[in-house]
Amino acid sequence: QNGNLKVNIPENALYDNALFYAESKISYNKNQLSDTYILGTSDIILRNAIQVSLPMPKKINEKTLFGRWEYGAFKIQEGYFEDGMFYFSTETLGNYAFYEDTTAPKIESKALINNAVFYKKELSVKIKITDALAGFDFDKTCVYFDGVWHPFEHDYKNGYLYYAFPELPSEGKHQIYVETRDYAGNISEKT
Repeated sequence: QNGNLKVNIPENALYDNALFYAESKISYNKNQLSDTYILGTSDIILRNAIQVSLPMPKKINEKTLFGRWEYGAFKIQEGYFEDGMFYFSTETLGNYAFYEDTTAPKIESKALINNAVFYKKELSVKIKITDALAGFDFDKTCVYFDGVWHPFEHDYKNGYLYYAFPELPSEGKHQIYVETRDYAGNISEKT
């Protein structure tokens, strides 16, 4: 226990040579609603999950997320509130905090790409969507081509949505409509 930060480490959760520490530090990062809660270092491997409780931030709303940064990406950590405290269980150590996400995802580009594939013409659509914090929700993303929904695939590695038309659409102008939302519920749309 360190102030209001409490960590329960089950027996055999840590390797014998692991040095674990927990502390909270005041942070002034953009959109951060709480102190940063430091739970060891991310290079320490846990055998079993640890249970953590920490104080709930004063300002909280439906756009509040709790999680940690890992390799430049925000990883949401699920938990629950009870009696002014936030409780969660994790198998990953690192720096955790509450953030407010009020920025909608950005639909960065969309492109119609004509390629020669196995000696036949192909038309494909590639759309890049990024989100600064929570990440966009692929299951809540819709893409319409000329008013018709199409089942786009998500290329997680490169961060694109992709669709290859089985038949070439007619020549002329076409309209692509994209609507997406992030895990905090912020919505973006682009035509």
